[in-house]
Amino acid sequence: MKKLFVKGLIIIIGFFMIDFVVGHALEFILKNSPDGRFYKTHYSLERSKEEIIIYGSSRAEGNYVSQIFEDSLGMSCWNSGRGGQSLPYMYAVNQAIIQHHSPKIAIINAESWFLENYDHDNPFFDRAAGLLRPFYYDHKEIQAVINEVSYAEPFLNLSSLYAYNSSYYYLLRPYAFEGIDGKIEDKGWKPKTGVLNPSGKPLSILNTDNKINPIYKKFFDDFIHQLNSRGTKVYLVISPDYNKKVINTSTIEYFKSLDNIVLLDHSNNEKYTKNHLYFNDQNHLNEKGAREFSNDLALTIALDMSSNYLQKSTLAIK
Repeated sequence: MKKLFVKGLIIIIGFFMIDFVVGHALEFILKNSPDGRFYKTHYSLERSKEEIIIYGSSRAEGNYVSQIFEDSLGMSCWNSGRGGQSLPYMYAVNQAIIQHHSPKIAIINAESWFLENYDHDNPFFDRAAGLLRPFYYDHKEIQAVINEVSYAEPFLNLSSLYAYNSSYYYLLRPYAFEGIDGKIEDKGWKPKTGVLNPSGKPLSILNTDNKINPIYKKFFDDFIHQLNSRGTKVYLVISPDYNKKVINTSTIEYFKSLDNIVLLDHSNNEKYTKNHLYFNDQNHLNEKGAREFSNDLALTIALDMSSNYLQKSTLAIK
């Protein structure tokens, strides 16, 4: 029995030693990454001090050209958008940003069904946790998002092998392949190339009254409150999708009820929704479309800033 106990103790000590050494090696790789998704997340959490911060999913990452906003508005800009993510990730990123910086403008890309996500359909809390776990103990302000996945997260993340479990490939990729997740000089923007083939893409219509997820609503309300309380002007933007018509959703109705944001709804803007040349696929603008869309948004924001152009909190562009 004593020998068994000693062997077990040796195995446990060995595991912790391996975990410690591997964890420090992975942390070094992450914090010295030349580019890539972990470079971007690390920068967003700890170093972003731009006057304009863009938040969102792959639509934010690809549809909003940072340099255009800088040139048009005369302010520095960082695009913190991340493909495959949604509200949980952008909430966590903002929680970290506001610890060291208060942006003048926040541009939040939201989908028409943004608040109607349920994790059994779209596990966005789990996706966010997969990218954020390596930062769990360096940034206590993001823990609320990760802890939504499991009550055990505070204990599991004590292990570096667990925290980095879904990260190895994306941690190492930037050292072998440059710029796959965007170029440093593009300031978070990740352009999409190619043009959508419009054949076989019939008109889709979105008209729902799905129940809003109360957890998402809680995080969203706090997200907006945290920005407002720091004097940040919040623009909530719904990007266009190709050949899609949005009649109404519970999310849009809720957005319209808010008086602490400016809603710029481009979901039915036919300049884009009817022009396949602006799209890479049905849900994402290509580089040409992103540049045009960013110019349109920057002009609207510039007019609003200079002359109180937006008398109402909602502007729906047809």
